[in-house]
Amino acid sequence: MQVARLKQQVLFSLIGLSTLLGSPPFSAVSQEPRPTQLGKQLQQQVQDCVGNSPTAKTSTQRYQTCITQLILLDAKGNRRPDASQRLLALFEAMGIAIPKRQRQGQTTLALESLPRSNCFSLPVQIKGYTGQFLLDTGATHTVINTTLGEQLGLPLQDYPSNLTQGLAFGNERKTQVGIYPALTLSIKDASVQQIHPLGMAKQSILHDLSGILGLDFLSQFDMVIDPQQRQIQLLPPTSPTEGIPLTGKGGWLTVQVLINGQGPFTFALDTGATQTILSPQVAAQLALSPTAKPVQLQGLLGIEAAQPIQLDTVQIGPHQTTQLDALIIASPLIDRMQVDGLIGQNFLNQYQQHWRFGPQNALGMVEQGTLNLSPLKR
Repeated sequence: MQVARLKQQVLFSLIGLSTLLGSPPFSAVSQEPRPTQLGKQLQQQVQDCVGNSPTAKTSTQRYQTCITQLILLDAKGNRRPDASQRLLALFEAMGIAIPKRQRQGQTTLALESLPRSNCFSLPVQIKGYTGQFLLDTGATHTVINTTLGEQLGLPLQDYPSNLTQGLAFGNERKTQVGIYPALTLSIKDASVQQIHPLGMAKQSILHDLSGILGLDFLSQFDMVIDPQQRQIQLLPPTSPTEGIPLTGKGGWLTVQVLINGQGPFTFALDTGATQTILSPQVAAQLALSPTAKPVQLQGLLGIEAAQPIQLDTVQIGPHQTTQLDALIIASPLIDRMQVDGLIGQNFLNQYQQHWRFGPQNALGMVEQGTLNLSPLKR
């Protein structure tokens, strides 16, 4: 009885924590042998921590506290570098498997351009409500603003604030992040079941949107984006074919990039970023100098300082663009995800894109895929 109860609590409490864990990359973790003995030890430690008779009122919080302290955080309250291995070990010891997402249908629909941005939004239906969501391949999980969640009567389970540090761009706003129970999300005739959206405050999501549509939904389909026609197609998935290889890293999909003829560098592909972003380390390696005064970038967690630059060439696979504006940002997010930067919409919008995604791993993450780019005629 105790094991069954613990299993239920673990599954709901931790199914969304994969977004909050930063390193090592999940794709690397899934290739390692699972430490069964460690999992059994962690399971026993959690059971001992919770105790044999938690009250019904406090059991959920008690389980979450014990799991967080014993598995995810170190003695100083910081994320453990081996948090994902420990989580996988606990999953194995308890026989937990993240429920597979179920896809149905396909659709073609118009995208809406966001003001003062290169990004797009699209209508998403949840429990009979339709709201505009950011189209964001840089988001591992879909996000619903908590104001909408309250309106829909969705119960939100909060996560400790020390797990959300470095979750997104911005260094001013401390935001509470939670997870909603499994929902079905629909875009016209295309739907996915078993989506566990994260919850974030309405003011954290730009452009007054209802939420952010992430890879947990998008990766269930082949996705074709035509920025010129402002159109997206969500099609039945096909196996990744010849194209630009994509590699999962910490919940992002990354690609190898040449900048000014140098590299390759590892960049995440982010349709939720209006501009391309570089780390200071890459900028120093390329001897880049800012082309204008510092600016401020608005992120989910507040303002981030950025230095504008212009890149002579940016090349992904056989496709190259010239004189691309970019930003240098020193962000804990980029450091935590162990990438060199983000390829934003000012590059991607120059191409029609056909995204194909491989299967998800034990933590529900996409590990690989391909991207085919077709230059748009201007």
